[in-house]
Amino acid sequence: RHSDSERRLLCLSQVCLIERDLQTYNAVTLRPLTNVTALIRCDNNSQLFTIEYADGSSKTYLTTNRDSLLATLLDGVRGSGNMDVHVKMKPTGRGKRMGPFYVAMEEEVESLHMQYLREVPCKRSLFEMLERFNTNVPYSGLIHQVTQDGLFSDNKEKAIQQTMQAIMEREIDPQDMEPADLEALFHTLRRLIASKAGFSAFSTLRGFREGLG
Repeated sequence: RHSDSERRLLCLSQVCLIERDLQTYNAVTLRPLTNVTALIRCDNNSQLFTIEYADGSSKTYLTTNRDSLLATLLDGVRGSGNMDVHVKMKPTGRGKRMGPFYVAMEEEVESLHMQYLREVPCKRSLFEMLERFNTNVPYSGLIHQVTQDGLFSDNKEKAIQQTMQAIMEREIDPQDMEPADLEALFHTLRRLIASKAGFSAFSTLRGFREGLG
């Protein structure tokens, strides 16, 4: 632990991120790329970014070539097979997730958060529900997106389409939205459209693409 920021050499391999000491070149930390959950691009400091990990920890860095480095990190992490990594402007609200990041959420959790998007609970805002949805659903899309066999099984395809339609039917003017809220909206739609039913709705729902601008 250091009271002041330490200068490190951040190295990217095919499978891990390595921090090296500038004087000795010894490895100080090593993290698998598969454990990276998000890259935070600070919107009020052009040199600051944070890497978030599945175990709940995070590392913050300062660099003059931040955006080019983030692009390299994003390509490297996805190249390792981790398709859930993404770039955003706000740290993840980990207290809004119903379980650790290294455990996939159950079907009921995804269904519940889609329901909250269709019917926003009393005294809660749509944008809070968007953030909660994004925190509990991986960036690559819904895990449970196909209706399972069973007498009381929910129709997943219908639920996805209804959720997308409910979002677009709300009177939302992008010009009046905060950048972080607009980002959360598009991240939610990206997660929904990644499913087969969501892409079908994106292609067929009247006015959907026009509503996105």
